[in-house]
Amino acid sequence: MILCLGDSNTKGLDPRSYIADEYDYPWPAILSNLLNEEVVNAGENGIEIYHTKEDFIYLNSTIKDPDYIICMIGTNDILNQVSLSMIEERLNCFVQYLIKWNLILICPKDIIGFPSLKSIYQKISDLYTVPLLDCNEWNIEMAYDDIHFSELGHEQFANALYKQLKCL
Repeated sequence: MILCLGDSNTKGLDPRSYIADEYDYPWPAILSNLLNEEVVNAGENGIEIYHTKEDFIYLNSTIKDPDYIICMIGTNDILNQVSLSMIEERLNCFVQYLIKWNLILICPKDIIGFPSLKSIYQKISDLYTVPLLDCNEWNIEMAYDDIHFSELGHEQFANALYKQLKCL
């Protein structure tokens, strides 16, 4: 079983909806079909990098002995103007917590006008020897808001991730 942690781009938020509707097939569901394996989507709309005591209590109840954890998170930290040094601190703490499982980090898509998280993700990946993938290299179609994946973007993301997982 693969557990996917992340924000609305993992959950599958359709930004065209005013009531937080989700796409029928976000990338974790598509990945499940490609791998023919159970993939649990634990994405949460609006979530920042897990860093509070309550966050870790929630994670303890969510993580049920997965074979792998795939994590792409940090977009909301950037949008909420959390400093890069605080984002690095949060990601470091979060990865320390997750390191006991087979973890794969995915650097979130850059947002126009905001700093990239690539260098922070690379630093933490190197520090803990965790595989790092960068979806900025995958030519993902974005929705009109340039923050969320489009429906086609979810398919592109899942296919690119599938190819990368086959190489790991």
